[in-house]
Amino acid sequence: MLLALLAAVPAQARTDETPAPGRAEVEAQLKLAAEAVEAARVEFQARDTQLKAARANLTRAESARNVAAQRLAEAQAQAAQGKATRAQVDELKGMVQRAIASVGEVRAEIAAAEAAITQAQATIVAAQSAVAAAQTGVAAYLGQDGEG
Repeated sequence: MLLALLAAVPAQARTDETPAPGRAEVEAQLKLAAEAVEAARVEFQARDTQLKAARANLTRAESARNVAAQRLAEAQAQAAQGKATRAQVDELKGMVQRAIASVGEVRAEIAAAEAAITQAQATIVAAQSAVAAAQTGVAAYLGQDGEG
């Protein structure tokens, strides 16, 4: 659609002496706006990929936390029967604490990725608005050319 508008812009600008935006300026505005939309979409895709990876990491971190908690519970039961040492239980407690911290870190990554996606979506909307404005400029230019 953008290329069709660019192709419709006449090669020769207005013939009268009144300064008006030239074809090159109108084309440049439209091209920049279209490039901004594409860049915003690329950014959105990158952030979406980041979010998917963070969600996968969360699943792994929660699984590791659950395994560590299960191992701790088993070690505590064994320690009560004299089959595990206090050091083994303490080591597993540390493992559980690290796993819990890891889950928190991944959740923070997810929150950051979600915020980045929201920002990328806003950037896309703004860039699309710039395209619409540039298209209006092309239409106005074409209208001026037809009147001149």
